[in-house]
Amino acid sequence: GAGDWTATLLTDRASREIQVRVAVLQETSEIAAGLDSLRGYELYDLVQLGHAEVGVVVHVGSQDLRVLTNTGAARTCRPEELRGKRNHVSRRAVALDARQAQLRGGDMVNVLEGQHAGRAATVKHVHRAVLFVHSKNHTQNSGVFVVRAR
Repeated sequence: GAGDWTATLLTDRASREIQVRVAVLQETSEIAAGLDSLRGYELYDLVQLGHAEVGVVVHVGSQDLRVLTNTGAARTCRPEELRGKRNHVSRRAVALDARQAQLRGGDMVNVLEGQHAGRAATVKHVHRAVLFVHSKNHTQNSGVFVVRAR
């Protein structure tokens, strides 16, 4: 019957899809207040992980952060494991696209190849030849994914 129907919801904070039974849903005007920061680290910050490893914070938890690394892998880190924010470096960084045009944070891009080919996204951060880009249509990692420049 109708009580067995399920709905797929997209969460505000984590941009995750969850399945729920329609029978348990109810409309509300409440707005959920998730965590914005943890020990100075905020959602979408570019952070230094290791010597040559950086990542973007894609989820802020009560005790840890979920970070999408420059290799495209997501991992959970405690704030004390991070070696600081790199947002200031990213703001000055420039990468080149397939036509040798400069790309910076805030620029719109169309991904030409790889698993995200055909997606339009906005550059969040530039780190060497890696772009951390954001698309509202990407449901994992708060909309952030990694593409190589050029």
